[in-house]
Amino acid sequence: MNEIHLCDKCKKVNAHYIKEQVLRIDPNIKIKMGCVNMCGVGRMKPFAILNKIPIIAESNEELVELIRKKIKE
Repeated sequence: MNEIHLCDKCKKVNAHYIKEQVLRIDPNIKIKMGCVNMCGVGRMKPFAILNKIPIIAESNEELVELIRKKIKE
């Protein structure tokens, strides 16, 4: 089972949008929301932690695509 951590505090991360999109990709994914202590990254770029691996992108849309690719691997 996949697990993703989304920060709902960082300015560049649209956690609710990402959550909706990720649930469409994998309805069974375990989602945790809250601070993940990556504030420096989250001020500059959207990110998520998928299966304990950080994924960083230039936009929330790109982040969703990167997450999609990792889940499909």
